[in-house]
Amino acid sequence: VAQGSNVIVLEKDRDVVSATIPIEGSISGVLKASDGNVWVATTSPAQISKLDSQTYDVIRTNEVTVGSLSAGWGATPGITAIDNQLYYSGASTNIYRHDFETGVSELMIDAKDWVENANIVYNNIAVHPITGCVYLNTIKGYGLDFLINNISIFRPEGNTLVLEKNYENHTRFPAGIFFPAAF
Repeated sequence: VAQGSNVIVLEKDRDVVSATIPIEGSISGVLKASDGNVWVATTSPAQISKLDSQTYDVIRTNEVTVGSLSAGWGATPGITAIDNQLYYSGASTNIYRHDFETGVSELMIDAKDWVENANIVYNNIAVHPITGCVYLNTIKGYGLDFLINNISIFRPEGNTLVLEKNYENHTRFPAGIFFPAAF
């Protein structure tokens, strides 16, 4: 669990904190990695770290030089991952990918170029843990403009994302996109 600049470890059947892991920067996302370890994203400095889930040691930390790792005001982590490919948007319509192996971060797409009325990102993006498609939920605006909304699905193709599907006007301020296979 993220708590400021610490990752707090909570264990099943225990009512106390098992461990507190200090992290440099303000944590914007904590996420289970596909290998059983833990991804941690921070702002100031903008970094993605991989923690060993058994020892709580930092395996490696990469600087992110493109885009923002901010989670905004969302209820979901500021990062999402499939294998060693991490996606983030900084709560904007720009979707970035960070390859943890190479350390390269790049802008993949601006959803506004493909999705009409994609003005406000409502919670953060999520990558499907099997297909690798990136899901983005947007609303046109506040007031009655929240009724104009999109769930957009982007398929990775090389160094870009391609709009695969767009569902219009199905949401009412969703709490985020979560895939059970990721847990």
